[in-house]
Amino acid sequence: MHLLIFNPNRFFSRKYPFQNVHSAALIFPLLLLSAPTVQAQALETSWGVGINDQWFHYEEKLANGTTLNTEKGWLPGLYISTNTLLPSDFELAFVVSRAKGTANYEGTTQAGYPLSTHTTETITHAGAELFTPVPNAFSESLSGVIGLSHTRWNRKIQPTSQSGHLYEHYRWYELSGGLRHCSAPSAIEGIEQLCITAKLTRTERGTVTVRLDDLDLGNPKLNLGGEWGGEASMKLKLAGPLTLRFYTKSWNHGASKPVIIQQTTQYVRITEPASQSWLTGIEAGLRF
Repeated sequence: MHLLIFNPNRFFSRKYPFQNVHSAALIFPLLLLSAPTVQAQALETSWGVGINDQWFHYEEKLANGTTLNTEKGWLPGLYISTNTLLPSDFELAFVVSRAKGTANYEGTTQAGYPLSTHTTETITHAGAELFTPVPNAFSESLSGVIGLSHTRWNRKIQPTSQSGHLYEHYRWYELSGGLRHCSAPSAIEGIEQLCITAKLTRTERGTVTVRLDDLDLGNPKLNLGGEWGGEASMKLKLAGPLTLRFYTKSWNHGASKPVIIQQTTQYVRITEPASQSWLTGIEAGLRF
């Protein structure tokens, strides 16, 4: 997050260690409408619950590629999911997950001196995916996937002797599309099914709300630019109710447009730099 403070008689800059739009809300109804009409018949639905642990890596960068700050740490969490098999080999899946942990922060102070502290991270994710059979696929094990999700990320940078604390609240939608291939590896005992999924993703309608009450600047909200990302996973259905999933994901946000706030006789110009984030983890759960 950058703050530029100026008045008619003087101008100086301050750097804080904080860190158009498609109609994403319309995608989910279209996703459901693209599924076949459900006849009056019993559908097969399964549920899943489990825990996960993931390595989180975040970077903010200037337009010239200079890294402003990084955050790295493990975020343990849990999830609940449901999968419904629809007619004509369609499948609808929902998932809600929450992860919370502490990351190490490396950046700079307002004066440009190195700053090391830690941040508290809470990431809540809710999403829906529709799996569709691929026409003329080389086997019935290949399917397409389209999805829509919403993510809430609350970030608190802890205070040090050189700087105060900072709260930031990120919100965004994510559109996704890709392929999934599932097989039953008979040569590997104990694995009933192995599914590999690869998706292209795009963030949309992203915002960040910065709590600057301590500076008498209120809680300005900035709009983030939409950017492309990707995700890949490998899920194993083991003997009995056990499941295991390995995954990696990357998403990006473009730099925001500046917001200018008047503070008595001076003005504060606030911007959010472009950023990139990664999650790589393992998930273990039960299905029933």
